[in-house]
Amino acid sequence: MLSAIFLIFGRGLLTARSLTLAEKYYRRAVQKNPNSYSGWLELGYVHDQQKKFQEAVKDYVRWKTYEKPGRYFNFDLARSYKKDYMRSRNELKIEVAKDGEELEAKPVSFVTGNSPQPIGFSLNE
Repeated sequence: MLSAIFLIFGRGLLTARSLTLAEKYYRRAVQKNPNSYSGWLELGYVHDQQKKFQEAVKDYVRWKTYEKPGRYFNFDLARSYKKDYMRSRNELKIEVAKDGEELEAKPVSFVTGNSPQPIGFSLNE
């Protein structure tokens, strides 16, 4: 319950663009509930916005351990690798393999950074 309250405060502060305070409340949320899917995801987003890329990557990896991804996922993790798309793809491929799935890099409806071609990550169907 307390974790949910910290998430609500974090979301409000994020909306107000108070990133430092939002980070504080998201940290409290994951301290109270280390298995918080939303807490790790939103903390990663805040760190990404603050350009704390190493912390964002750690948060997104923690997020991934608590929830199996959907068909398209972890676009933020790719951005957090500072445009190192192949490293991002390889790390995601390892994580997805743990779930018994396969990862395929293919063009999708968004473009990451200044890549010469659209790159997205999806699970093979």
